[in-house]
Amino acid sequence: MIFFIRKQTDKLVIVLLTFLCLNSCYTDKELVIEDQNTDAPLQEENYVIANVKGIFYTLAKDEGDGYYSYNDDMLVHQDNIVSMEATTDMSFEDITKEIDSLNVGIKKFGGTNKADTRYNSVIEQGAVLWGLDSATKKNTVDFSIDPSFSNSQQANIYTALSNWAQNTNISFRVFPYNQNTSLINIVKASTGCSCTVGYPGYNKLGTMKLSTTCDVQSITHEIGHAVGLIHEHQRPKRDQYLTIPSNLYSKIKAQFGSSLANTVKANLAKDLVYSDQLPYDYTSVMHYGSWPRNHQPLRDYLMGINLPLFTKKTGVEVTRPTYGLTFDDIKKVNLAYPD
Repeated sequence: MIFFIRKQTDKLVIVLLTFLCLNSCYTDKELVIEDQNTDAPLQEENYVIANVKGIFYTLAKDEGDGYYSYNDDMLVHQDNIVSMEATTDMSFEDITKEIDSLNVGIKKFGGTNKADTRYNSVIEQGAVLWGLDSATKKNTVDFSIDPSFSNSQQANIYTALSNWAQNTNISFRVFPYNQNTSLINIVKASTGCSCTVGYPGYNKLGTMKLSTTCDVQSITHEIGHAVGLIHEHQRPKRDQYLTIPSNLYSKIKAQFGSSLANTVKANLAKDLVYSDQLPYDYTSVMHYGSWPRNHQPLRDYLMGINLPLFTKKTGVEVTRPTYGLTFDDIKKVNLAYPD
């Protein structure tokens, strides 16, 4: 059976959620999990320089299933990597310089280098938007869900899908697990939440990995990646709105070593987008908070010395959004997926 999730019309989903939630629905308190490990782990990792469809990225090494990670919780499969270069003998600064030199000529700020005006939103450079369903003529994103998720986990997934479907021009189809391609498989993970970005390609699979600590807000965030969005705090113009302390990386390096410092630096690097003209949104579902949530020793250390990862220009901390989509989240996605 295929479940359709659309604006105000999908009674199947309401029935399904009622069934899943009989004894396991989330409460508002469960959505605020500031101290739990709900995002992809900040690991001390080795990196590769990868050509992903003509754009170069710094990727963390293969997780063992063909997926490489970047920007903390974003994934790319080895099938989408054109070439890779080992970085064993390179400093992180050298890696960054090489990435910048390889990407010279790619438009990073403002405007668009796509004829398709749907990309005039905060869509990751290189990501492909999903198309219209041939029967319904609706913007449709396809998933399948591992049936071994608990009822409460499945309820959280369907609630997050409904958040997007009820507020944007996107509809979702949920296919039987592991029987189709050209969709995103939602699978169990031992830790963290992560997802591939945009449409995976014809006859290819994308993946969303969810651990038991991924709440509704975390899953809503990952669906944002699935439709093509980057992190708000990694937008090219973020330096106009955020301040990263000048001593952040040196303090982390002194306390934990260069590997973790480089991981944090990579996860806070500015991303490439087709257009960066829309308003900046501190409360976006795609924005992280000022304190790390996925490395408790690092969080404790930084809070102990009052050194956040970043603040607003006024010096005020950014609070991690705890529920739902903002006006600007909805606007970004509807620009990319017009009705």
